[in-house]
Amino acid sequence: MRTESDYVAYHAVDKLPGRSVLVLAPHADDEVFGCGGTLVKHRRAGDSVSVVIVTDGSFGQPEDVRAAHAAMRAGESLAASRLIGYSAPDSLHYRDRELAGCDGLVLHLLKIFNESDFDLICVPSIDEMHPDHHALALAALRAAALGVKDVSVAMYEVGRPLSRVTHLVDVSDVYEVKLDAMRCFPSQLSHQSYDQHIVALNTFRTYTLSKEVLYAEAFWVVNQGDIPDLIRAASMQPQRPTDGASSGMAERALPADVLNCAELLQQQIQHNTQLDEQVASLNAEVDRLYNSNTWRLTAPLRALRRVVTSSLQRLSGR
Repeated sequence: MRTESDYVAYHAVDKLPGRSVLVLAPHADDEVFGCGGTLVKHRRAGDSVSVVIVTDGSFGQPEDVRAAHAAMRAGESLAASRLIGYSAPDSLHYRDRELAGCDGLVLHLLKIFNESDFDLICVPSIDEMHPDHHALALAALRAAALGVKDVSVAMYEVGRPLSRVTHLVDVSDVYEVKLDAMRCFPSQLSHQSYDQHIVALNTFRTYTLSKEVLYAEAFWVVNQGDIPDLIRAASMQPQRPTDGASSGMAERALPADVLNCAELLQQQIQHNTQLDEQVASLNAEVDRLYNSNTWRLTAPLRALRRVVTSSLQRLSGR
């Protein structure tokens, strides 16, 4: 029988496991609202932190002002990064609200992962209801599973609480920094009091912790080897609604290659396992041969053959 501890952590940690952290934010502000306090803790511990903003954040803007709006939002993220202590975020410039169905996104992320030394990737969770958040989560998980380096993925919460929490980071002592960083996004706070919502969420996350913990950020940390099963489970979930019915936009179905990637990854894992077994068998056979009496007794003959062969090659001018 499952207990509460199967779904939520019951102790706080000072930071996440990882010394080189990459944060993927679907929009400028998600990196701060979702895990800003944890990023402060990592920077104060001497860990490296890099942030990539995936979309231009210009949904609903007329075409002639999209570029200016995207630049303004990038400036807000830059101001927040200076407060927290990491370098200026990079931008991938995908169109806001159009990540679902972007077939090239996985390959783009895979290239970033393989060309870097990150050991922890933070991304919104697969529980998120915003289509960009959900699509980025699946793309990041798939890219991490396909990557050549051993990484962990820490999913954070923004618009919807995580269904499972493996780590709660105590951010009480740095929460003033997070509050100041959240205030760097007036373009978003003018639409909704997102900062108040996040304060409420971070306060709620202390429910299973000691009374001394005032604020905590929640994460679902997944190891690389567990990602295929997680993707398979996510593909079986009902299609998620969008976060704003007023937009009239429906989330596009995920491409077939994303839905089938868990099975493909599992096949690749099985193939690699078979290759490992074959290599181990061959290595054992070589060891047995080297240790055999026959191999030792015929050693002089092999040496004589090498001498004769070398002499013949010199005589023939080769």
